[in-house]
Amino acid sequence: MITSAVGFAGCKKDVIVLVDESTSLAHYDRPVANFLSNLFSSLPIGRNDVLVSLATFSTVAVERWHLDDHTTSASLQSALSTLNLHGGNGDLNAALLYALRNVNSLNDGNRLYAPDVVIIITDVDAASPLKERLLENQLHLKTDNIIAITLGRHLSSGDLQHLVQDSHHEFHIRTPLGLNTLTGPVQQLICPTV
Repeated sequence: MITSAVGFAGCKKDVIVLVDESTSLAHYDRPVANFLSNLFSSLPIGRNDVLVSLATFSTVAVERWHLDDHTTSASLQSALSTLNLHGGNGDLNAALLYALRNVNSLNDGNRLYAPDVVIIITDVDAASPLKERLLENQLHLKTDNIIAITLGRHLSSGDLQHLVQDSHHEFHIRTPLGLNTLTGPVQQLICPTV
């Protein structure tokens, strides 16, 4: 596994992270925050490199920060250390609506020359599967790099396969401890080194 941003030099991506804060995942806020901290600690963070926005969702998405709010690794790590999940009912459609509004837009620091990557961490599916399919189809027109991480017992491997472009972009883990095993593979999807 690459442990320094040097291995990812030249990676220009806008990464939109959506974290489910439904009640079933809210007690995992520290493992999720630690995973995200590890994930981005080895990637080059900056205006000419990787920028990261984060929103949480239950029945609506709440933006925690824009892409251009944390343009240094230290600033991003500080923001991730304060991530708290509040609980509520989960609906994947809230995350998809947020992603549609923010992928390839000129708002909130999104750069036209930097491909967008969407990372969704959840244990819920959509309240309306038909609406979910429509939103997914629209999102696929905007980005071909959607990464789905499902956590826990509510969803299983393959449940969000329709959301991602191939099986390499979908991860399912049973416990929060498994998040640590995903750092390298997800980094490679964000910034491939080969």
